[in-house]
Amino acid sequence: MKLKYTVQAAKTQFSLESLGCDCDSQHDTLAEATERAKYYLTTRFADVCETYQTLGYSRVINNKTGEIISDYFAENAQID
Repeated sequence: MKLKYTVQAAKTQFSLESLGCDCDSQHDTLAEATERAKYYLTTRFADVCETYQTLGYSRVINNKTGEIISDYFAENAQID
């Protein structure tokens, strides 16, 4: 069974669209996808991954339609 939502995240929106995502995940419910999209932007996630910088942008995509349901930006996100 294909999951309904994809979450993608990267350092910036531009880098996600031009270079691809740094991490992604699949979810069955919008609530799970939204929670994961927000988690990707936290320092806690960066600490778990042992990276020096938090991700700045994430989005939730409906797998059936390909529509971007929501965009999330970290408070300290870089604009490029």
